[in-house]
Amino acid sequence: MMESATASNEDTTASSGGKQKQFPYQLLGFPYQLYNLLEIASEYSALAINGDIYPITWCEHGRTIRIINRNAFEKVLPLFFEATKYSSFIKQLYRWQFKYIKDGPNQGSWHHEHFIRGHPKCLDKMVNKEHKHAAAPCRSQ
Repeated sequence: MMESATASNEDTTASSGGKQKQFPYQLLGFPYQLYNLLEIASEYSALAINGDIYPITWCEHGRTIRIINRNAFEKVLPLFFEATKYSSFIKQLYRWQFKYIKDGPNQGSWHHEHFIRGHPKCLDKMVNKEHKHAAAPCRSQ
């Protein structure tokens, strides 16, 4: 089984007032959240009986990712990320220096040299270009 980046089993709940429950993944930095989402997506798609495909996936070679269904992906966002809008998610990809591929066989996918399926330790090398900090495995405790 592939090594994955994981959060602690503890989950925290936002204060009352209609706020959504916070999942453990939201305690991780963006690259770790995305990696975990893709690992879950891989397992979901592999176990799907009726051919369902998760709305985001690794490309075959594991060096790029692709959002397959934007509307379905927007429904998944709040489970893994603080940002709940698709446009905010895309901004995060750019902040973490993912490159959108416009041409070639991987057209429409996203690439980062340190974001590789099966290699979660490479995530530590990723840097947020706006805040100049590395992808710490855990933002807060």
